[in-house]
Amino acid sequence: PICRHTYLGKKINDNFVFFGACNPYRVLNKKMRESGLVYYNMKETSNKLNNLVYTVNPLPHALLNFVFDFASLQPEDEKKYISNTIESILSRIKKEGMLNNLNENDKIKLHKEIVENISICHDFIREKYDKSSVSMREIRRFGIFFEYFIKYFKHIEDIYKKLKASLNLTIYLCYYLRLNDKEYRKELASNLNKYYHSRNFLKTPENEIKRITKEMFIEKGKGIALNRALRENLFTCYICIENTVPLIIIGKPGTGKSLSFQILYNTLKGEYSESEMFKDKGKLYRYYYQGSETSTAEGIEQVFEKALKAQQKNKENSGKNKNKKENKIITLVFFDEMGLAERSSNNPLKVIHYLLEKDREDSVPFLGISNWRLDAAKINRALSLTITDYDIEDLEDTALSIAESLNVQLSNKYKDFFETLAKTYNEYIIFNQN
Repeated sequence: PICRHTYLGKKINDNFVFFGACNPYRVLNKKMRESGLVYYNMKETSNKLNNLVYTVNPLPHALLNFVFDFASLQPEDEKKYISNTIESILSRIKKEGMLNNLNENDKIKLHKEIVENISICHDFIREKYDKSSVSMREIRRFGIFFEYFIKYFKHIEDIYKKLKASLNLTIYLCYYLRLNDKEYRKELASNLNKYYHSRNFLKTPENEIKRITKEMFIEKGKGIALNRALRENLFTCYICIENTVPLIIIGKPGTGKSLSFQILYNTLKGEYSESEMFKDKGKLYRYYYQGSETSTAEGIEQVFEKALKAQQKNKENSGKNKNKKENKIITLVFFDEMGLAERSSNNPLKVIHYLLEKDREDSVPFLGISNWRLDAAKINRALSLTITDYDIEDLEDTALSIAESLNVQLSNKYKDFFETLAKTYNEYIIFNQN
């Protein structure tokens, strides 16, 4: 019908024009396959969609004459775009009075460092994965988090140090945490060390993550290990909810994806929160969607609509009762098993593209979790956190943390035993992989 300008055999008016956009039909490269995640359709080895960067079917040959290859930005054009966007972000922040006492030389220096940091991260991620692994959407999210962290670091009096700390945490959140290999993370951190205090890119983020997560409500005696992966999950979830930025967490089963949300749910209780840090943050309510092979776009859209209506109603009530803290409610869409929905023949996740790109005023916080790799189109529309495989250091930390959660004396008395248990488990995993 597109080529012949007809519908069901009837001619369509000449003033009706077809216009479409499609992602490229491109095969995954070797580096992207080596993510260490649990892939879907493992038994369906003949399914070509398993091996594509984007989950798409090839275009019919009849349409190829109408295709215009949009290609991608050239490196110099991308750097100009990044530079101009950062300039507009800094100008807006200055108008809001956040850059008071920052002299012009420091502003120029900061602008240069921000552009260099982002360019290093973009080049690194594309080199390690694929040219579709990062997009210009990252810059918009960068601006949101950068402004947030400037306010977050209000206790730092030196304005330049405050801005550098904000840059540090923003780069860590937007780029470092998406890397699925610990060696890649070490390499990127090494490339960025020269820009930060004590030449240590990880020092400030790790300190702030520990400070925030130790205030969260983790039930004692349940054997919950506040290890590296769980701390990263909790920190990222909390910051994204605070800023209404959609988040997708990808990792193997048992890496704390669902647990991190449950801890956050028990932490954010408004004025009834256990910690003073969270009493004015609001009470978290979730609108749950279980992904499956029978998922539909309509079902997903309905959950978003319910959450948005609840949020709007709460805003109206808050306007009437400004002094009542209990009226502050956070409505969040929690999408479990996005990878299963990806397998659905209904292709329901296409509606996610539209729902996650709404203006923040017309959207609700979103958290999606998946055991399986998702295609680049979904990942680029949200902040991405990829949980790396546990190495021996992580396993030892986890074993001791679980023991300490159950009984501190048990952890101290049998420290050697738990370290040996972690090493044995690690050897068992490696044996099975081989």
